[in-house]
Amino acid sequence: MEAMPLFAKPSSTLRCVPVLTVGFRPPPMSSVCFKKLEFCRNGDSTASSDELKGLNGTNDGLPTAPNNQSSTSPPDLRFDRLQVADDQVECQYRRIFGNFFAREVLFDEEYWVVAMLRAECQWEEDRPDVGNVPYLKTQFAQKVFKAIKMQCTSKLGEKRTCVVAVRRNQSNDKQTVLKSIVGTLDISMRRLFSGETFPGEIVKPPVFGSRAPGPGYGYIANLYVPKSARRRGVASNMLLLALEIARSNGANEVFVHVNKYNVVARQLYEKIGFQIVEAAAHCLLVQHNYLMHLKI
Repeated sequence: MEAMPLFAKPSSTLRCVPVLTVGFRPPPMSSVCFKKLEFCRNGDSTASSDELKGLNGTNDGLPTAPNNQSSTSPPDLRFDRLQVADDQVECQYRRIFGNFFAREVLFDEEYWVVAMLRAECQWEEDRPDVGNVPYLKTQFAQKVFKAIKMQCTSKLGEKRTCVVAVRRNQSNDKQTVLKSIVGTLDISMRRLFSGETFPGEIVKPPVFGSRAPGPGYGYIANLYVPKSARRRGVASNMLLLALEIARSNGANEVFVHVNKYNVVARQLYEKIGFQIVEAAAHCLLVQHNYLMHLKI
């Protein structure tokens, strides 16, 4: 008896099209909720929300509490909560400078302020084509609040720390959390894939996504300072604290993406010692970004 073939012979009336399989490794995501967050005029080829933002924008207001907290904001948040006194702050990382100090986020109200700051950055420019902006800001902040809190408190995956810059409490001047935070950034600990020398490098897809040996690297993202707090060393001191965090976690280098047209941001990083990774320039032409690198 004639053996039956494993695969049926295609009909002569059908056109056989060869299938090309291309190995693809998804880039590291800085947000579990968003694939594309156009916060400002900056971008990132590896994670679109990982950007340097807001250093030369037009918004000079700090976030305000929603009018209807019960329906438009996360529950159990106290928007009248007073900021912790300087001598009572207990955290692993802290950097004092002038009338401010940078440190890691301590409680939920601070995560909410960070989320609102990023919402402010999303609508920093005048956008007359968008209606009901306050509502959109709050809805956007709700999603960011959940995402960043989960990222920073999770014991799985990459370690992420949210840094805030806070006004120092004067002798008898009590201030709320809502009004005390004047800047934020994220620093996450990552590892290159085997064969990579910088994040997002086009190399032969590794077997099962194997990671390169070594201590890994730090990645800075979501840096934002409102206009009212700029030119006071807030951004640079948050960056210096982020480098300290990366170093304490065993990293010996830090990367960041910055929009090639954001001269102010690029100069800030260069002042600290970052240099453009020329080998990555051709990979980022579409996003108009530079990848910058610093050995620590």
